[in-house]
Amino acid sequence: MIIQGTEDPLIPYGGGDVVKSRGKLIDTVAAAKLWAARNGCTAESGIVEEPDRDKDDGCHVQRREWSGGAAPVVLRTVVGGGHTWPGGSQYLPKGIVGVVCRDFDATQEIWEFFKGIAKK
Repeated sequence: MIIQGTEDPLIPYGGGDVVKSRGKLIDTVAAAKLWAARNGCTAESGIVEEPDRDKDDGCHVQRREWSGGAAPVVLRTVVGGGHTWPGGSQYLPKGIVGVVCRDFDATQEIWEFFKGIAKK
């Protein structure tokens, strides 16, 4: 599972330089597709718009899922979200880390995702 904000000022969603010259990374969707290929996934859901449960938080969520392989890959794109934990606290000012999405609870979603993965 990958959860990434499009307005993350530290880890760029579209790839590129990580803040303070801490390296480079690839585009988030490309990373999800690499994991999907690695897991042998054969089906992709396409982009699914999730309910905007908090109209005042400045973000909304899109979900993509790859399945049919050893393990699914889920990408939750927090459109407008920053370097924050969805459903968590605004631990630093928005000007530093961006906004916190209130449309879902990342802790609960991650738990549900991994709970559904069979152990080998």
